[in-house]
Amino acid sequence: MERRKTFFLFAFALFALLVIVIVFSADRRDPRYAITDLGTLGGKTSLATSLNERGQVAGWAEDSGGIRRPFFWSESGGMIQIPGGETHGHCHINDSGLVAGCFMMGATPVEAFLWDREDGAIYDLNDLIPPGSGWDGLGMATDINDNGQIVGAGEKNGNLHAFLLTPLSE
Repeated sequence: MERRKTFFLFAFALFALLVIVIVFSADRRDPRYAITDLGTLGGKTSLATSLNERGQVAGWAEDSGGIRRPFFWSESGGMIQIPGGETHGHCHINDSGLVAGCFMMGATPVEAFLWDREDGAIYDLNDLIPPGSGWDGLGMATDINDNGQIVGAGEKNGNLHAFLLTPLSE
């Protein structure tokens, strides 16, 4: 009788374990993703460097001449080139679609920019700071938040300094 009882307890425990394994393994799923080729600007390579909550992307892509140009991508409009020079480093986008990054420009090796997709305007960040501020040049914009604040690095009194650029209310 004791042997029979042990057998039924063992069988019940095995059955319970089997049910637990089936229930938990059925609920576990491997993540699946869709992939979208964002394309290029006519060249061979591109790199997406920033993504906002609206699914808009900023980055750089080669044009047909092999020059890296900053881009903005949206599902509805595809990839468009941000006007200006060759890009240097990464471009970053906030949820309003403002893009901050930096260009290689002629005599000035690197120049930080802000691009507004709404009106297509592009701004040199150096034009947005007051004269006499002590900054010799804002060369790199490394991020932008949803308040429009931009961080990066520039030259101040001959030395590289990090900056926080905050829009002033009008």
